[in-house]
Amino acid sequence: MTGSSKLNLRVTKFLVSLSSLRSPVKVRQVGDPVLQCIAQPVDKEFIQTREFKKVTDLMVKTMRINKGVGIAAPQIGESLQIFAMEFSEKHLHAIRKRGIKEEVLQTMEMSVFPLKIFVNPEFKVIDPKIIEFPEGCMSIPGFKGIVPRYRGVELEAMDENGEEVTWKAYGWPARIIQHEVDHLNGTLYIKKMNPETFENLYWKLNA
Repeated sequence: MTGSSKLNLRVTKFLVSLSSLRSPVKVRQVGDPVLQCIAQPVDKEFIQTREFKKVTDLMVKTMRINKGVGIAAPQIGESLQIFAMEFSEKHLHAIRKRGIKEEVLQTMEMSVFPLKIFVNPEFKVIDPKIIEFPEGCMSIPGFKGIVPRYRGVELEAMDENGEEVTWKAYGWPARIIQHEVDHLNGTLYIKKMNPETFENLYWKLNA
């Protein structure tokens, strides 16, 4: 087994904690048409409405219940250009408790960041180095695949208050951003992964 294979094996249990294996009712699953469409841009005026708040509150609640680190509006059935992401100390503690070593965290460039909500996001690549790591998804529970992503991106969007924001992200946060923006463009990670690496997490853990 190569060093890369050992690293990916250690990451598998971590992915189990981030991807729902309980098939939550509120998360749209692979094959649902809403996950295959380009989401609609959001008018700035809509951000000030109760309806917008209901959408973002449901997104965050669903993400947290399922122990995810990111969620896009289409995953709760709303075809809107909105996504949320969060990686807290609790996430980090849970990862360490599962035996993921510090060297793995460093390799994946994991860093804690508070809840962030982005509207009409666009990003440009600021570090074109391609990093390959396993990814899971609440819309494809119980599976993972190795996906190549850019190491660094600069995200431009509006926040939940309608303010323009910019974020330069590297490593783990950059990977989440790319994963969620893909959702908003009707793309699941299985379209970008190395197909030979697609596997069932239950099999990996019980082998």
